[in-house]
Amino acid sequence: MITRTLLLGAVAAVALTANAQAARVDGWYISLEGGANWIDDNEFDEGNGPAVPAVVEDFDNVAEFDTGWAAFASVGYGFGHWRAEIEGGYRVNDMDQFDSATAATPYASGTVSEATLMANVLYDIRIAKRLMLSVGAGAGGDFA
Repeated sequence: MITRTLLLGAVAAVALTANAQAARVDGWYISLEGGANWIDDNEFDEGNGPAVPAVVEDFDNVAEFDTGWAAFASVGYGFGHWRAEIEGGYRVNDMDQFDSATAATPYASGTVSEATLMANVLYDIRIAKRLMLSVGAGAGGDFA
């Protein structure tokens, strides 16, 4: 849950800054983006549950992830300094290792994939002749 929340926050931060334009946008536009994607390694404990013996209170579990890839596409409309857009994204990371004392296979591998959809409103501020800053807000969802 924490990883999903952090990734959604990262997507929002990228969505609000990555589409900065060197000129005002008036009318429709399309944006395509791609790059690397990182998920922090995760350490967590399991408490007593149906699969955990009652005499053991905690286990140290580790999930390690490889660097993955990410791709995004946006469609928007510019109203001078203001822009409104819809952005879709997809990310894939391989899980290097899942080490758990309670798992049947202590060293398992897998893949984490995420699809996101965001609605953003941005305001473009000219900083220099060929440099703009975009600030804004967005809301969306993440399916992992």
